[in-house]
Amino acid sequence: MDCYLDKEMLKEILPVFIENNTPYMIFTTNGFYSNLKPDYVRDRFAYRGSVRFGNKMEDFLPGGPMSDSPACQIQQFDSIDEFIKKDLDIIKVEAFSHDESEIQKVLPYFKDMKKIAYLSSYPDNVEITNENAQKGLILEKVIDLLNIKKEEVIVLGDGMNDITLFERFPYSFAPNNAEKVIQEKAYKVVSSCKDGAVSEAIEYALENL
Repeated sequence: MDCYLDKEMLKEILPVFIENNTPYMIFTTNGFYSNLKPDYVRDRFAYRGSVRFGNKMEDFLPGGPMSDSPACQIQQFDSIDEFIKKDLDIIKVEAFSHDESEIQKVLPYFKDMKKIAYLSSYPDNVEITNENAQKGLILEKVIDLLNIKKEEVIVLGDGMNDITLFERFPYSFAPNNAEKVIQEKAYKVVSSCKDGAVSEAIEYALENL
């Protein structure tokens, strides 16, 4: 099953961000791209990180602890048509902002687009992928190939990009700092990510499932 985003869809997706001045980056099998200036993408991403996660702006500068993040490795292109001709596959397009309303404003544009899936890990970002590139769908394919039952699998997640895992697998665990919707769908809520959520979920599964 091919889960790469159809390159031609970029002609519909990117103008939405460009016309609304929303910073975005394209994740590919060979690097990260945008038609926006790399420093602009990095600085907007860094500011968003400072607002949401408490990062320091300087963390994203060369040599900083966040300098290897995708937003710091943007390669700029000029023409969408020329970019589509590049020999690479599109994993996803992600747009973000420190202002949640900026993202909420563009979401309706994607409602009727074909062959894509879009969701937000947080209210201040949106990730657009192939309609089949969803964690729950992919994991179903994997366990089918391995002849494993859903009841023999536990899943963990904290963001809305994990929601198909929680919708399709009965034993789902969410840390207590996960998005509210994820916690509501979870089989069990465990401690926070920083306090051993993964080990707690595994221990619970081994002892009780």
